Amino acid sequence: MKKLFLLLILSFFSAQSFAGSCPDGSEPVKSISDDGTYFVYKCSSSDQSNGSANSSTLSNNTSSVWKDNGVSANVAKQLSRVGVNSVINYMGETYYDTINSSKINNNIDKVKQVFNDGFSHHTYVISNTNKFYLEKCVEVDGWNEEKDMWNIIKSDFSTSCLDKDSISSMSKSIKKQILEVLLEIPDAVFVISLKSGFEFKHYLPNGINQNIWLTEFEQKKSVRDGFNEQWRLIAEGLKDIPGENLAFNLLNEPEFENFKGGNARETWEKWTTNTVDVIRDISPDRTIIIEGIYKGLFDRHNGPANVIRPIPRKNIVYGFHYYPNEEWAKQDYYGIRGKGIPMPSLNKPKNDFRQLVDYSNSFKVPVAVTEIAVVNPCEGYGPLQKDITKYAEMAYEALVPNGIGMTFWALESLMSPYKRIEGRCYDIFDKDLIPDKQLFKALRLAPITTEAKQPSKAVVDALQIILDNEAKKEAEIKALKKAKEHTLFDGRYSFTLSRYHEDEGSKRLGNGYIEINNGIMTVAKEGRTLDTGSIDLYDSFEGQIDKQGNIISGSLNINIMFGEEGSNIVSLKGNKDSQFEGAWNNDWDVILKLRKKE
Repeated sequence: MKKLFLLLILSFFSAQSFAGSCPDGSEPVKSISDDGTYFVYKCSSSDQSNGSANSSTLSNNTSSVWKDNGVSANVAKQLSRVGVNSVINYMGETYYDTINSSKINNNIDKVKQVFNDGFSHHTYVISNTNKFYLEKCVEVDGWNEEKDMWNIIKSDFSTSCLDKDSISSMSKSIKKQILEVLLEIPDAVFVISLKSGFEFKHYLPNGINQNIWLTEFEQKKSVRDGFNEQWRLIAEGLKDIPGENLAFNLLNEPEFENFKGGNARETWEKWTTNTVDVIRDISPDRTIIIEGIYKGLFDRHNGPANVIRPIPRKNIVYGFHYYPNEEWAKQDYYGIRGKGIPMPSLNKPKNDFRQLVDYSNSFKVPVAVTEIAVVNPCEGYGPLQKDITKYAEMAYEALVPNGIGMTFWALESLMSPYKRIEGRCYDIFDKDLIPDKQLFKALRLAPITTEAKQPSKAVVDALQIILDNEAKKEAEIKALKKAKEHTLFDGRYSFTLSRYHEDEGSKRLGNGYIEINNGIMTVAKEGRTLDTGSIDLYDSFEGQIDKQGNIISGSLNINIMFGEEGSNIVSLKGNKDSQFEGAWNNDWDVILKLRKKE
């Protein structure tokens, strides 16, 4: 099986880019790398190279922050580079495309392409409002043009309204897709990020729009309990995916714009600690990303420490969002029809990114920019390509060599790092992913193939279980259809249950009645006995018979030992006219013999 390593190309760095970047405030000393292909910047207090930061190994300074916080080597490597968000499971083509949908809509070929194009991680941004609540609890009817929002008829986000089946089904769907990708790309890293649905925004008195779910989250413990339960179910459903391949982002863009009662930041840190503990009870080694309040927009709220500070837990990555000057960056963003507005000075974003580096160094914690983007040009509109490239190169050089990754927003967006298609500038969902060569070069996206690496046994085993279950379910469906084709054996049959061992012969254990309806077999509640355990064990009996009277998909969880506790599942085979039998703990035969139909 082919192996695809994701490796970013080494680059040239200007002296200006790294002036004053040493821990002691001094300027790094510029020299040439040993192979003569790039500049190396070294601090007097350290022998580390910024120039090699995006090779297969980060500098010791930057990588140690991740390692010291308990982040696995592969997660640290990939999250500290360049990734991309996918929002099709958040937005969908319309609200109604995604509501109560239990399947992950991402095209697996496109997911693989993202990694093959050189991105180091892929984030599934998933709406936890329109997907995770029962329809009877959340009702939306049409779009309100005047208020620029959906007409919300009902919104009950209490724990009792969670659609647990939908959450579990979604987890199964995303689990299979991730595992299938890992078979080909074993070092790929995925992130699951929950985000409150855009359809529930409303306007606060100060004119800022905020999601209704977030408002209720801030005000009601029942909603926060429901949020923890969402993550418990997701963690349980995805626990088989290795910690080195999957991370969780608790909540994309927590807002707290209208928070009442105490310090919003400290309150959010306390609540996230509780959620982390819920996840860690199931997956102790799962890396968790926590974004700061006010949507993580640290530059608009006096620095990163004002939106989030470290919590007393290991293996945590602190996430921030960054969007530059909107007049320039959002040209041609939906109704904003701009073209050719020059890029403003890069001094501000450079200084802003320096704050993230200082935050990581001061608190000694891993940091990631979980959203960063500029509108991609199309048909002459939008920012100039050369400006986008220059901005991306600056962002990369300021962040990645310092161990801070960045994740582009987003594949299904006008800000996609992939090209918008001429003639289809605003078609953002079902489109080909055309690499933006200039942008990709600025981001050092250049994967190389190396010696083949096999997927981990954990990945192979987890996927095999899924495939086996799917095959079993398909077989059961086929068997059910066949069983329903006839009613020949329908009726009520008495049975005796016994055990057999060559050292003691046969010993009777109990009796009762089996009812057959359309080929489906169940044990009747009345008239049943079992000398070796509770008669409720008969409720575990599952069986179907075909047109020949052969049992298919038959099993029974039973205890056959007198005076001892414990039960084992027995897979049954045989024919109704003779007997059904199976092995118990590999030592005993269990025999269920039917008598004539009553």
